[in-house]
Amino acid sequence: MFSGLPADVNVKAYVSLIAEERFAQALDVIRVRCPLPGICGRVCHHPCELACNRRNVDEPVAIRSLKRFVADLEQELPRPSPPAGEKPQRVAVIGSGPAGLTAAFDLRLQGYPVTVFEAEAEPGGMLRYGITAYRLPREVLSVEIDTLARTGIDIQTGRRLGKDLELEQLLRGGYSAVLLAVGAQAGRPLGIPGEEGCPQVEDALAFLRRVNDGERAHPGRRVVVIGGGATAVEAARSALRLGAESVAILYRRYREEVLASAEEVEAAESEGIAFRFLVAPSRVITEGGNLRALECVEVGLREPDSSGRRRPVAIPGSEFHVEADRVLAAVGQQADLDCLPPDRISDLAEHNLLRTDPATAMTALSGVFAAGDVVSGPSTVIEAIAAGHAAAESIRHFLEEGRPGIREQRPEPEAPTELGLPDAPPILAARIRPAMLRPERGREFAEV
Repeated sequence: MFSGLPADVNVKAYVSLIAEERFAQALDVIRVRCPLPGICGRVCHHPCELACNRRNVDEPVAIRSLKRFVADLEQELPRPSPPAGEKPQRVAVIGSGPAGLTAAFDLRLQGYPVTVFEAEAEPGGMLRYGITAYRLPREVLSVEIDTLARTGIDIQTGRRLGKDLELEQLLRGGYSAVLLAVGAQAGRPLGIPGEEGCPQVEDALAFLRRVNDGERAHPGRRVVVIGGGATAVEAARSALRLGAESVAILYRRYREEVLASAEEVEAAESEGIAFRFLVAPSRVITEGGNLRALECVEVGLREPDSSGRRRPVAIPGSEFHVEADRVLAAVGQQADLDCLPPDRISDLAEHNLLRTDPATAMTALSGVFAAGDVVSGPSTVIEAIAAGHAAAESIRHFLEEGRPGIREQRPEPEAPTELGLPDAPPILAARIRPAMLRPERGREFAEV
């Protein structure tokens, strides 16, 4: 196991097992800490590869791709079995994204009856509505969720907290604990003049939700995306697939500070998407009520801001126009907390995120826990999985001992750490990579 990785997956063990062609055992090892291997094998930002010693020789072992490989054998390999015993305390999980699904799976394997309530028509949270099919095929997502549900997890869709059910109702209705894992699915506005009331300027998350719901409307001839995170790149590549002639991403920092992974940026550029750095939007220009252009300014970076990164400052007199038919804002995400009782929001939330005790994952309400992006703000899939594990562990302590708690150090998973690999000097061998192809007409959202 590599130290410092979000979910503490025993990488050395499962890579060695795959090398020995013991695929079912490798998948068992992965699932101990990563219950969504096919998903993480595609969309994870793979911090494990940064910790791989092989990078000191040539480049890291393709750890993420190996996880994907063994997960794609899913239908031929054994699936997790329901627990032998059933415990009396029931747990409700609100939200079926990676944090909620992970916690539900952990608690179910411990013998607790778990019900997952999902507001949307299909489970998956941002896995389904924030990540497009060319990165995460829907059949893979469905197989992975079905695998977890077969342990006995009850997933109820179309059940929205604050509308179809209430926190107090759940606690009074026989649930001994509730986990809030509703994510951070609300985008932030650009906050510039002319934005409000212009229908061609919209939140990139809302745009992606429609695309992932099956909408294939033409986005406009010239699309401009504002932001440097994964959502910005995802929206840009989706707009290109929907028929935009030109797509540009504008970011107010240096290329090295882009929050999207380097491989996603390279993939976007290979598809023809242009990046422009050290610029920021300053005004939306309309004509007859429709978007005509985006006024931007060049920026310089000054002393660090609250994020620890240097603060962008507009350079006077550097204004310029970028013609656009559609602007997609991907400048941040926040939780939609309208689902909470209005009289409890001040107790539970701060800065549009839920407030928890970091040592227990419990909110100010006894028996109500929270995990994932709704607590941390937007993070990665593997970080959400790690948060789900921690919350499940604390809930288990709460149900069994009457007090929540998360262990600071977890024991090493019981699995072999190395099998039959030769103890010899490494052979230099560059990783073989498939060529990056532009989307084909008619198959734009096929997996890349």
